[in-house]
Amino acid sequence: MGNSLGDFFEEEDKELFAERVVKIGTIIRRFETSTTPNKYKFSIVVGESEDKLVVARVLVNSKINPQIYNSIELQNLHIGLDDVDYDCLDHYSYANCSSVKEMNKADLIQEIKSVPDIHKEELNTSDLNAVIETLKKSKTIKPYIKTRYGWI
Repeated sequence: MGNSLGDFFEEEDKELFAERVVKIGTIIRRFETSTTPNKYKFSIVVGESEDKLVVARVLVNSKINPQIYNSIELQNLHIGLDDVDYDCLDHYSYANCSSVKEMNKADLIQEIKSVPDIHKEELNTSDLNAVIETLKKSKTIKPYIKTRYGWI
């Protein structure tokens, strides 16, 4: 197995990198245990709690599953991401704004420090704005979650 780029950096540099890239708009690819089956998925950091301890992420799907998202309202909570705009995507994909995954920010920083390659790139401003606006309007996200991340 070959080396990853992260293998060539000192621990302190990995820490600084990880802290710098965990921000709203960051695209990561990590092993998700909240999906069935568990698998590697892209996600986007879309919010940070006021105390800066928790981040919210939306998952990226390769398609909109009509059996799960069986109404126009649910399907409209998916923002298209053109693979032309993102080196990490192999095909047109969708940011699923029908739900958010919360996680401890320190845990995400540690994951990126351990495996810097999970950080992929940043969402462009236009797509990030569309995602945030969709989260604000979403009726499937509870108001206390929207408040936690400043979407209300």
